[in-house]
Amino acid sequence: MLQNIINDDPGIVRVRQKLTINVSNETGTEVAVNDPAHILSEQTLKTIKEHPLCSLAFDSITVEIIEGKAKVVNVRSLYDHMKALQQETQTLQAELRRVNALAGYASVTGAGVTVELFDSPGGYTTGDIVHDADIRDVVNELYAAGAMAVAVGGQRLTTTSSIRCAGPVVLVNQKQIVVNPVVIEAMGDPDVLSSSMDLVINTFEATRGINIQLEKQAELTLPAATTNP
Repeated sequence: MLQNIINDDPGIVRVRQKLTINVSNETGTEVAVNDPAHILSEQTLKTIKEHPLCSLAFDSITVEIIEGKAKVVNVRSLYDHMKALQQETQTLQAELRRVNALAGYASVTGAGVTVELFDSPGGYTTGDIVHDADIRDVVNELYAAGAMAVAVGGQRLTTTSSIRCAGPVVLVNQKQIVVNPVVIEAMGDPDVLSSSMDLVINTFEATRGINIQLEKQAELTLPAATTNP
């Protein structure tokens, strides 16, 4: 269509050098014709701008004029533009999911370890019971060993998470969790995470009688944080 309109212009046949004309309608409301050599007549420009097909949104149509003949060499349609935007959106969404998973706001599945902290058998003194500081020590050790995600008592940890005692109750993210054992799940290399806990396990057992059971997991799923980022 556009090629035929331009070829019908009386000035085209006189063109011997290579020239380029670009036609676009990015918003679907106004056709723009870039004719730097001013080859096209006013009537041809009017015909292009008033043609029904040119009223549809499109990014750019490139027309080359060589030896008195016009030929469309490149067409970027609205569909092409939308397809490119969709691909970009999908890439951004994938990156957002990755960031949310690392930040704790999306569930994740993978290999890791499960750590259970038990109070000292028969002990009732302060030193015999697992406290918030003990849980934080274990969590920090796991993160230092490369854990990519951690949950305590089913509560996913984020950068703003809290672990604290309120009397005999342990609160994680302001929610009470089950104790004795306190269950900590960490995602990462099971061998590395397990090795990093050796000193912690031996120290707790030797100094306070607190028992820590660790089990490697080929696959575990950590929930998303229940609070919004």
